[in-house]
Amino acid sequence: MNKKGMSIVIASIVVLSSFVVIPTLADETNPPSVTNPVANPSTIANDGSEYTELTVDVIDDTAVDNVTVDLTPIGGKVVYMTCKGNYTENGKVISVFNYTTNATCPPGTYNLVVNATDATENRNYNNTEGITLEVSSPVPVVDIENGEIGAIGLTTVLNITLNTAPNGLSGYNMTISLSNASVAEIISVEFPAWAAVNNNSTLPADTFWMKAVDLMNQTIPGDTNINLGKLTVRGDAQGESNINATVTAMDDDKGNPINPSVDPGVLTIALVIPIPEHENPPTDPDGDGLYEDVNGNGLKDFDDVVQFFKHLEWIADNEPISCFDFNGNGLIDFDDVVKLFKEV
Repeated sequence: MNKKGMSIVIASIVVLSSFVVIPTLADETNPPSVTNPVANPSTIANDGSEYTELTVDVIDDTAVDNVTVDLTPIGGKVVYMTCKGNYTENGKVISVFNYTTNATCPPGTYNLVVNATDATENRNYNNTEGITLEVSSPVPVVDIENGEIGAIGLTTVLNITLNTAPNGLSGYNMTISLSNASVAEIISVEFPAWAAVNNNSTLPADTFWMKAVDLMNQTIPGDTNINLGKLTVRGDAQGESNINATVTAMDDDKGNPINPSVDPGVLTIALVIPIPEHENPPTDPDGDGLYEDVNGNGLKDFDDVVQFFKHLEWIADNEPISCFDFNGNGLIDFDDVVKLFKEV
């Protein structure tokens, strides 16, 4: 055999030998390693209103095919987690998987099982790790809506709501007050339809009490955003005032006390001023709280639309929003121009 032929034989043996010792995917039997199971935040409400990010770190000798988390205990289903990134530690590549979820289940502590499967033919998996999540009843909050008045003597209507009633609502007694009585006054209160029996102290006033009872069980356990009443407030001077609530008593359908926190409202009395290039301030010709007379000539005309469009950004920055929010979305935008055009 010549040297060339011998070289070919030796090379073939080397290649064959190398092929035999290379491990195949089917040779791996080690399952992925799952560490650092975390829920952030670790506690969420059980009414679906709050969310938590579930994360785990996964390491595998070959490659990770998929990672799932079982959300059935908290009202969900088995879902695939997403790889949000990788990092290296002690020479190993660690993949971080996450999933964001809410919860609709009874309060309690739940273990959400994670299953990591590798990409080998053996489909090695690890389902021994879980993420601990605490699910609680939502915290009840009495919320008073913010408001804005654009001229002295005008009024606005503000809603009072209870965000949640897990065990229903049988009634309440609370006191409403203005922190700055010099700029506004509470004119009246309107009770919701469920409050068949209701009462309140004398109005107008800067402070008054209101109470109501649900005799016909129209509010039921699990209700959210429950209307407690509507306040009509008049602006008396330019300035700002908090609208506070002190809950004297509030009970659920079984007579157990509800102890809500309070989110006060903020009332702003910001006077309408003349727009650029005009001497007179805008007016409200029809008394609906919206200032259609943008150019201040006492009339509703097409020039009001022109001036509104021309000075839209200035009005958004310098005028009371509520006075020019013709579409009622809380903003000054081009659709307000359209709504004004249709009105004049």
